[in-house]
Amino acid sequence: MMQNNQNPVKDKDDICSDDINGACLLLSYVAKCGLELKAETAQTIAKSKELMKEGKLTGDDEALFYLAYQELAKLANPVTVAGLHAAEDTSQTWYQAMLHLKPTSEAKRAVSWYWRGTITCLLFLLLVQIYWLIGSTAATAIKESREALAKVSLEIDTLNNKLKKDIKPAGKFETDTLDKLNVDKTNLRNRIVAHQSIIDAWNNIWQCKWGRVSEMLSAPRPQSTDNQGAYVEGVTQVLADFVLIALQGYVLPLLYGLLGACTYVLRMLSNEVRSLTYTVKSHIRYKVRLVLGTLSGLTITWFFQPSTEIFKSLSPLAMAFIAGYSVEILFAAMDRFVGAFSTKGPAQDKPKASQV
Repeated sequence: MMQNNQNPVKDKDDICSDDINGACLLLSYVAKCGLELKAETAQTIAKSKELMKEGKLTGDDEALFYLAYQELAKLANPVTVAGLHAAEDTSQTWYQAMLHLKPTSEAKRAVSWYWRGTITCLLFLLLVQIYWLIGSTAATAIKESREALAKVSLEIDTLNNKLKKDIKPAGKFETDTLDKLNVDKTNLRNRIVAHQSIIDAWNNIWQCKWGRVSEMLSAPRPQSTDNQGAYVEGVTQVLADFVLIALQGYVLPLLYGLLGACTYVLRMLSNEVRSLTYTVKSHIRYKVRLVLGTLSGLTITWFFQPSTEIFKSLSPLAMAFIAGYSVEILFAAMDRFVGAFSTKGPAQDKPKASQV
């Protein structure tokens, strides 16, 4: 004989039973908090539970229960049954069972999940930030050293030409000056070679050539001026510039936006856990918030430039963090942008005030 498939949708009795159990949980919370509650309300909920167990709950009794439940919910607001379940009900997840860990509530698991995610995001951001800083510092030092080398070389050539034209032999002052310029030229060459070695190793990291890092650091470099200039202008320097631009313009803003969103979620989550208002819906909302914050960190500079009024003192990365923390800034900018190109016809009604 074939068995009928069970209907996943709860019937009326199951829903009413869940509501009665939830009302009892809410009643316990109100009593523990010392909130004033009418005796009739508590008696109605307790009587409804007894009638439900005996199977004698009538329609009139159910109506009285929901009226009492409504009064109880208003008194306990903003705490809800879902929030109490998330804070008090403990269940063991699969990884807790595998690692023999104690079961925890949904709220505590959410705090742990977002806390670990924030720490991971922060550590990854620090690694990328330090990596970018090393490459940017080395690339800037190479460019500045090359400019200084060209200037020193010009001074040496000028002084040599002057000494060749003079009839008198070179004095002590000219000789000391020439020696000092030659020492500066050698130091600048060595500095360029050292920073170029750093750029080579830096490029090998993003190219995943880990085994060649030590080899590139110890490899000899060309010493002549012509070869050194050609080497600095080579492919490795161009690739490093491209990666630096990509990191500064795209990767870092995304990570700062994500970090800002994580900071916002942790702040709001701590408030909800403390006030017993965290629910499963909050977890869904926070996951969406992380995605919006990450995208806001990247796109905020499309609408606000650092030279714009209040953002003059903020760097693009600081703006990305603020945008990730408060995505409303980006939404407000988008509304202003769309409003600048939209026109309102004479037959259109005035927009209603938005409700927060």
